Amino acid sequence: MRRPLDSWVAVCVFAAVAAGCTSAPPLASTDARVTVIPDTTALALTPDSITFTRTGNEALAVRTPGDLVVSAQGEGFLRRVLAVRHDADTDQVTLDTEPAALGDAVIDGDVSDSLALRDGTSDPDGKWDTHTLQLINVDLRAQRPIDSANLTVDIHRAALSLRPTLDLDLAMRGRRLEHFEAVLSSQLDADLDLEVRARAGTIKPAIKLWKSPPMIFYQQVGVVPVVETAVISVGVRLEITARGDSRVRLKGSLRSALAAGLRYEDGQWQRVADASNSLTGSIPAADLDVDQIDVRAYLFTQLDVKFYDVAGPFINVGPYVQVDHPLDSPTFAAKVGLYGEVGGELRVFGIRVPALPRFQLFDVSRPLN
Repeated sequence: MRRPLDSWVAVCVFAAVAAGCTSAPPLASTDARVTVIPDTTALALTPDSITFTRTGNEALAVRTPGDLVVSAQGEGFLRRVLAVRHDADTDQVTLDTEPAALGDAVIDGDVSDSLALRDGTSDPDGKWDTHTLQLINVDLRAQRPIDSANLTVDIHRAALSLRPTLDLDLAMRGRRLEHFEAVLSSQLDADLDLEVRARAGTIKPAIKLWKSPPMIFYQQVGVVPVVETAVISVGVRLEITARGDSRVRLKGSLRSALAAGLRYEDGQWQRVADASNSLTGSIPAADLDVDQIDVRAYLFTQLDVKFYDVAGPFINVGPYVQVDHPLDSPTFAAKVGLYGEVGGELRVFGIRVPALPRFQLFDVSRPLN
């Protein structure tokens, strides 16, 4: 069970008053209009309203337009009140709302030293802004995800294993983003054995193989909970150009210890891309009509992070196998590689946050012929 957020805030406020509480989060400055709704409060939520019973929630019922409300309930929300409607017959109060930005609520603050909950419990021995995500172990065999007149894809095997940790850190000063970090670190083991049959044409399908349930965490900036939801998905992305009826089988394997993501500091976005790789692969000659087809098959894992259920950054990494046959060449070229990219958006932080760029993190390869 997750520990109720309001009880933790109360404990830390008391501890901060008591002499010598070194574990309390650093002092933060938040907007006076902010009201934190405990995650145990019964609410009926829609994308543009919050409804609750007035009795027992009198302080919440007297919010006025322009106030900000935030909660760690569910995947969290941060909203601005537009109007307040009271129903005396049912004792119900409805706040009409719109999304607000973290820069509206937080003037100064840093989550790097504040409490992060992992699987519902605090982790006093670890880095507060580091989350250990669930073990990912996907191993699919004998799948035919695409079977059409122009394209057939047989996945003989698609396997991917990783135990990721996610570093999420942010600091705001004067309502502006001063520092941000989103870095995925893991040992990544992946194997792809895939066969393609295609007719003339160009196609770039994406095949979804697996998706994790949402993993929800929260950190603190003063009394304001910063709620993060992480989802990991696994899939295959293909780029195929066929000049006639053709067939090819591609095999690739990757063993890599990597750190992938991005960092904002000193007013600049920077990529984080460190990897030690072992790459192997093959293009079986018995399964090859390579003079008629160019193929790139990319087995990827993607981490998507949301703040308050609003889209945030993504990190995408994995191995690929590629076969190319130039029209004017008697031979083909084949390679196995590691590719990665990062991108997304941070509009939940407000208009003062610089646009998040899309970075290529990796594109390293070794030839197969």
